[in-house]
Amino acid sequence: MLRTQVVLPSRQLIGSTLLSTLEQEINKRNMVEDSSQEATLAVDGWKNIKKDVLVGFVINDCGKVLTLEVNNMTRKPKTRQVLFELIDNQLQTLLKGERGGIKVVAICTDDGDDCQLAHRLLKEKYP
Repeated sequence: MLRTQVVLPSRQLIGSTLLSTLEQEINKRNMVEDSSQEATLAVDGWKNIKKDVLVGFVINDCGKVLTLEVNNMTRKPKTRQVLFELIDNQLQTLLKGERGGIKVVAICTDDGDDCQLAHRLLKEKYP
């Protein structure tokens, strides 16, 4: 039975205020839970139902998986260099301790050409 007195939030409210607040709460919790932890950074790309090209970053630590960021790459160039820069920016953020002192001990991607080049560039920058 539908309750007519219930007022659902608008799409604009969900997209701005509610999601931002939820993101801040999750980030705080993740920083506390993962302070000074070693973790694997995983990177993957996919298309959503609207055919937007997305690249996501997650960390895996002791069986816990936490989403760090998802980038919409639909209007950005899909080059190997851009993927390297995305991964490097995420590593720099983690190295600065902006995510609670997480130490990346490995990076996991698929075996696509763009990822292979990104691996090579990362090995050159972080020997």
